[in-house]
Amino acid sequence: MNSPFLSTMARHFLAVAEARSITDASLALHVAPSAVSRQVALMEAAMGCALFQRQARGMALTEAGERLLAWLTAVQRESEEVQRQVQGLGPAAAQRLHLACTEGFTTAFMPQLMGRFRAQWPGARLFLRVGDAQQVDQWLQRGEVEVGLRFATRPVEGLRVVASVPSPIVAVCAPGHPLAGRPTLSVSDLVAQPLALPEGSSTVRQVLDSACALAGTHYEVACSGNLPTLIALVEQGGLVMLGSRMSVMHALERGSLVALPVADASFMQRRVQLLVREGRLPGEVAGRFLEQAAAALSASETEPGKRVRPGGTPGPRRRDRA
Repeated sequence: MNSPFLSTMARHFLAVAEARSITDASLALHVAPSAVSRQVALMEAAMGCALFQRQARGMALTEAGERLLAWLTAVQRESEEVQRQVQGLGPAAAQRLHLACTEGFTTAFMPQLMGRFRAQWPGARLFLRVGDAQQVDQWLQRGEVEVGLRFATRPVEGLRVVASVPSPIVAVCAPGHPLAGRPTLSVSDLVAQPLALPEGSSTVRQVLDSACALAGTHYEVACSGNLPTLIALVEQGGLVMLGSRMSVMHALERGSLVALPVADASFMQRRVQLLVREGRLPGEVAGRFLEQAAAALSASETEPGKRVRPGGTPGPRRRDRA
């Protein structure tokens, strides 16, 4: 999308920076190479420094050019977003909301939150993407979604944290498992068990890898797969999985699984982050959804014996369940 907010100089500079060639940029812009060269020269005169190094095989950005490119790219992305919003104004477009989350939120928290929001805002059209933490971050950074929810151990550049609550990693097993009656588990207890772990580089894997490295031990994965598969496997007994109480909320409530805290500081440091892109102002629907999501996350941090559903309604209390 061509942004009406960028000057001719800026558009020509961006084209050359992408193509690294005056000739290729002129073809993309459908103008003569001399016109592109003239606009680049005007931009360099305006900036008071060289933005490109002229080389035999094309154009290479100088340090000043790299900085200008980063700034103009951000301006272009934001202006295109404003343009899309203005062009899409209308009853249907105003109700759309694009969301993203990691898999751990899909079993209970996000569906309940979306359903509750739809009940209060019937005209809202919600579109959910599910991916790993890195994908959620990228979708937010590129402006493809407006709200993201993921587990995190550190902040991410370019994203603003709207709400954040602790989400310790716990061990999860069937009630009849030998570990089920233990008040806490150590990392040594975990690695001695057959583990069911998520695929890929999840925060669960990252934290477990780090803890094992510090303890000088290692673990073996007995089963790997997506979250519904792991829950079904662990419910059969024999396996132990790692995750958050939020991810196995339904299984805890029906008593088919129990959650046990792990007595290791690194397992306690993980948090849930509700995210938007830095500098992006949420629309009315997004703003209201963020308010409800933040309230639901806050409610989930009541006393550990209560499993709280989105909206703040406590689930049934069981003393022998986490």
